[in-house]
Amino acid sequence: MEGARKRTMDINSLLNFHSSTEYTNNERKRITDCYDGQNRYEMEQAKDFFTFIHDMKSPLITTKGYVSRLLSGKVGPLTKKQKEYLEIIHYNHEKIEALFKQFFDILRSRSKNLKPVLNTFDIIPVISKIIDALTLEAVEKDIRICFEHPQTMPSLYADETMMIRIVQNLLDNALKYTPSGGIITIIVSDRDNDFLIRIKDTGNGIPNRHFPYIFSPFYQVQRDSRGSGLGLYVVKQLINLLGGKIWVESIPGRGTSFSLTLPKYQGEQSA
Repeated sequence: MEGARKRTMDINSLLNFHSSTEYTNNERKRITDCYDGQNRYEMEQAKDFFTFIHDMKSPLITTKGYVSRLLSGKVGPLTKKQKEYLEIIHYNHEKIEALFKQFFDILRSRSKNLKPVLNTFDIIPVISKIIDALTLEAVEKDIRICFEHPQTMPSLYADETMMIRIVQNLLDNALKYTPSGGIITIIVSDRDNDFLIRIKDTGNGIPNRHFPYIFSPFYQVQRDSRGSGLGLYVVKQLINLLGGKIWVESIPGRGTSFSLTLPKYQGEQSA
């Protein structure tokens, strides 16, 4: 029992850590405030763990800053190849930060502290920006990304940050498993009672035996995969929080399709 209580405390001590890249004493105070009434030893342990995570991210933030400055051209002109390499470094910094965010999303969802912030927004430009951010990797792998959507469609009522994470993780997954020369297609549809987003790839497909475990944490269809095994698990948790559904269809040798639906906001017309 004591071990379980300490484990819960350790998890909760991280929850507010990832919300900004500037870490101040306010973050430490927030952790301490969350555990008012708990054992002083446990609070000190939580702050030590916070410092450990902070120290891991600090070098990443520093190097990312230098890379951004080089890319800005403020320290001198870059050759085309130098700029290309720096953009790859910058992109991978972003991916490492995304892994941290996924980790904390898991912790927060398990501790019931992650709640969606619901607003209306246009999902089409949101997905377009995600595609733009992944274009470099797609070009490097000779993969074409196609985006199919209606000319006009109603606003989505959801948490925009969560939706960005969901689509980004699904596209990352498709890029990871689609071979050179392949095609990834994103389809957005406005249906009677919900919105449908489908992401299809022309990869090798997923054998049926993997289906029950695809959305499990740390599960990887290919053991030599470069991923963390957290992306699809995070997608499933976020979809659940938004009241949606997600499922996978796949034909070995032909590709995989992830489909998700989100309910329409019933109060939208009366608002």
